[in-house]
Amino acid sequence: MREDDTKGHFVIQGSSGAELETQIEISKRLLFGKNLDYTKVDNLLLEIMKMLNKIISILKS
Repeated sequence: MREDDTKGHFVIQGSSGAELETQIEISKRLLFGKNLDYTKVDNLLLEIMKMLNKIISILKS
């Protein structure tokens, strides 16, 4: 796999993470999980997005 392909793959994954953030926010606002604690899912997604952003920044340099 070429470096450009690899970088593109991670950029797409970052976009997928952003889409997931949106879906989670919609779920919170529509109260689909009235008794759910979103802390764990929010923290996991935050960590994944940080890792993806770091990988992308390394590949850009």
